[in-house]
Amino acid sequence: MHYGPLSQIWPAYDCSGATSFVLYMADLLSATAETSTELESYGLPGPGRWITIYTNSAHVWIVIAGIAFDTAEYGGPPVPAGSGPRWRADPTANLQDASSYIVRHPPGL
Repeated sequence: MHYGPLSQIWPAYDCSGATSFVLYMADLLSATAETSTELESYGLPGPGRWITIYTNSAHVWIVIAGIAFDTAEYGGPPVPAGSGPRWRADPTANLQDASSYIVRHPPGL
């Protein structure tokens, strides 16, 4: 769910809102959150050296320096514990959902 501009803290983040927020805070995206479908054309194709985005029309997550930031239940225990967007030790565990993902990255990263 996208409540408003990324320059404000929202009461909740879905997968695309969480990914958009990370990109925004890194100055890699405007203050308008993108949907997972919109993120299919973000940046450049393929994995990045430091940041990689896995996306399709139903889900998106971001991998930064080998650690996934995701809202899904794959990838080991969330850090910190709880629900919502969390860091996951296995960056590609979400590929277990048998969906096909487009892999993108910010230019230079």
